[in-house]
Amino acid sequence: MAPSRDKLTLLTLNTHSLMEADTAFCLQTLAEAILSEQVDAAALQEINQDMTAPEVPAAALAEAGWIPCGSDVPVREGNFALLLARMLRRQDPAWVWIWAHAHCGYGRFDEGVAVFTRLPVEAAVSRNLSTPQGECRRVMAGILAEGRWLCSLHMGWWKDDSDPFALQWRAADALCRSQGGVHYLMGDFNSPAHLRGEGYDLALSSGWQDCYVRAEERDSGVTVGGQIDGWRKSRVDPMRIDFALTDAPGRTLRSRVIFNGAFYPVISDHFGVLTEEALPRCAGFVSNFFPMMRMGRKCGMIGSNPRTNQEGCCHGTGAGCFRTADEEFAACRQALQALGDEARQHIILAMTRLHPCGGVRVGAIAEETHLSRPAVSHHIRVLKEAGILKVRRQGTMNFYAFDRRAEALQQLEQLFAHTVSFMAQLPQDEDDFDRKNE
Repeated sequence: MAPSRDKLTLLTLNTHSLMEADTAFCLQTLAEAILSEQVDAAALQEINQDMTAPEVPAAALAEAGWIPCGSDVPVREGNFALLLARMLRRQDPAWVWIWAHAHCGYGRFDEGVAVFTRLPVEAAVSRNLSTPQGECRRVMAGILAEGRWLCSLHMGWWKDDSDPFALQWRAADALCRSQGGVHYLMGDFNSPAHLRGEGYDLALSSGWQDCYVRAEERDSGVTVGGQIDGWRKSRVDPMRIDFALTDAPGRTLRSRVIFNGAFYPVISDHFGVLTEEALPRCAGFVSNFFPMMRMGRKCGMIGSNPRTNQEGCCHGTGAGCFRTADEEFAACRQALQALGDEARQHIILAMTRLHPCGGVRVGAIAEETHLSRPAVSHHIRVLKEAGILKVRRQGTMNFYAFDRRAEALQQLEQLFAHTVSFMAQLPQDEDDFDRKNE
């Protein structure tokens, strides 16, 4: 089934795999929920395999939709993610997955984290988050799909002296900032949301948003109903320790607890979280962007460029046209990369809402987009280097606006116009193709 285009549906669950009484039931229930709820990506933790099982041959892994991500331990027969992948791909062969080894669990398992998606994959990575002194290594694994990093992680304890949560979090946050794009960090954070001054507060203070908190519709959010492994020493009241955090601006439509007995059967000592994110309408961005450019020329933000309709523009389909297109794509490459990022699209649209004919400060953009100020500053710098924005300094204050010259935008408009013209001349169906070739 093709992914929905109006929303992104994400699932996270600490599966406690191969530790539950009926693994087959857990697998079947999880697969049914992923398919029935039209999940686009799933971040799973405690994905175990028997460390003595034989390694899966490369051909069998490829057939199961596995993508390498740099894990230092091979996938073995009976790996919970492998079994799940085979079930999902019988219904939809678009499903692919990664698995990254973290540490040895219970003396008999290779334990790791996994990410599944049915979206087109651009990249896949895994990274160690722990200190060299850590006794229980923590990792993060992520898939880049449609410009979004979809990541699974299982964090350690806040008060672990040798490998504290704070250092693990700083490693994860630094990795995300270095990657660019937007991120969804999903998993078991081992840090209750109600405890002030610990891991949850640290994550939010770093500029990340909790999808549960910003959701327009949500339930209790409880993901642990009582005592679980790791929390056995004392009585544990229901709490929320499994999160979907994001640095992406936008809206969360709904956050629901799943596999809690009310919404699908319980299959782990954790409940899962199902998150529905509203997707920005790219068509709306494009349709608003170029009219905004034209409006900018009228009010002095953007200057006209006579080369847009220069003599010699190619409207045919011959070799000269392809040479022109090649040159135009090369000229537009930096601007296309700058505009292709979802966060920067939100920033541009926010600037048009705030002051379409004047400069805007970083603080106003941050407030409008719900991005952190450092994130906005980073994206503004990328847009400046691409020739899309300029800065006007007034004392100690910086105001950002669309560049009056805007050569990069003019080149983009010309490229799109030529592309539309070229596409209009292509055969629309077989009969049209035959007529054009008579």
